[in-house]
Amino acid sequence: MTQPLVYIVMPVFNREKTLARSVQSIIAQTYKDWMLMIVDDGSTDNSPEVIKRLVAEDDRIRSKSNTEYSHSCAGARLAGLIDKTGKYVAFLDSDDTWPEYHLEEFVEFLESNIDVDYVFGDIKRVNQWGKTLVGSKFKDENGIPLELEITWDGIWGKISLNNSTEIAIKSRFNSGMHTALFKKHFFDKVPLRDVYGCEDALLTMESLNKGMHIVICNKIHLNYLVHDENVSSVGTNMSFEHSEKNSLSEIDFYENLIPLYINLNKCEDNARMNKLAGLYVWHLAYNTYVNFGKYQEALTYIGKGIKIRPFNIQYYKTYISTLLKAAYKSL
Repeated sequence: MTQPLVYIVMPVFNREKTLARSVQSIIAQTYKDWMLMIVDDGSTDNSPEVIKRLVAEDDRIRSKSNTEYSHSCAGARLAGLIDKTGKYVAFLDSDDTWPEYHLEEFVEFLESNIDVDYVFGDIKRVNQWGKTLVGSKFKDENGIPLELEITWDGIWGKISLNNSTEIAIKSRFNSGMHTALFKKHFFDKVPLRDVYGCEDALLTMESLNKGMHIVICNKIHLNYLVHDENVSSVGTNMSFEHSEKNSLSEIDFYENLIPLYINLNKCEDNARMNKLAGLYVWHLAYNTYVNFGKYQEALTYIGKGIKIRPFNIQYYKTYISTLLKAAYKSL
């Protein structure tokens, strides 16, 4: 009996040092019926040469360049999805790895659960030497909001749609694209958006809002490599420019993208505005501008948070504290 094909998309930008290792984790999968599309997003290092070698070594591996969409993880993934085939779709970044059971376990589950649209698993964070930094995103980083209603059957948990969009907005719940296996038809109902840094969270929220059936697997399905060049905020020694870009991206996500793509009810929109105010005050003003000694900029954005939620006393305390720090610096 022919097994269903899994179509895998791997975006690549300047990953000559980690790309082959990530691809090797696909080759090592116990499930062998897959096709990998590597999408080069304009690499300027030796990544194109590594890609050519990998394509030549395994006829299940193909490659293309991202010429259709923005130069970002989302854009490169979308470029890869143009050619999608098979029954299931998966994503793996070019610096991460899957445990060898990843595809087999998820294909078997989805084949036995026709009502489920996609399944995703837990994440372990490791450094470049393989040392575990975070053993479980679910347990150690509270990656699953406690408010979500989940029906568990062993390691599998089905997310209830009851208030799930509001909860996801409050907590910025992100199921994670690179731990997940999607049914191919899913992307006809919930398109992947060409946005920077938040495409996976937007996909999660839009999925819940549209009534997609999502299942959690309480088992590690991704080894996430933490290093200084991570696009997300988990990297170490982040520069001011990177921190500011990520913070502004988060603000744009809550201020513009969520209401653009998701039809929110009153409670969901209230949760969005609460989160937006907090992003102005904590994420951008305090964690970025104050952290880098840019007090005047911090005061401006704390003021924006206060304007959205004028009855939050903590915001005023933070404003006064930042004002005192700015005055001390000017002495």
